[in-house]
Amino acid sequence: MNNTISEAIRNRRIIRFLYADEAGNIHKRVVEPYAYGVTKQGNEAIRCYQIGGSSETEIPGWKLFLVDRMTGLIITDETFEGCAPGYAHGDKGLNPIYCRIP
Repeated sequence: MNNTISEAIRNRRIIRFLYADEAGNIHKRVVEPYAYGVTKQGNEAIRCYQIGGSSETEIPGWKLFLVDRMTGLIITDETFEGCAPGYAHGDKGLNPIYCRIP
């Protein structure tokens, strides 16, 4: 388990990182992390609301990022309040969940 990710979730801190997509292209991500756990395929991942950086899908929006594709993770001093639209407790895409926003 990645303690840095868990710390960011517990403290509602925005994180930044570089992410390699399936083709190996690297993109900057700026996200609000909401849940950290394991996908059905057995990969550690975080459920995030992406608020900045680049993406092939709409920003802002909900994303699932695989931890092993992330590099240069930085916890910023920026925090977020409440929950982004559409947040559901008990993420069905992650089981077990190590850490999540209450």
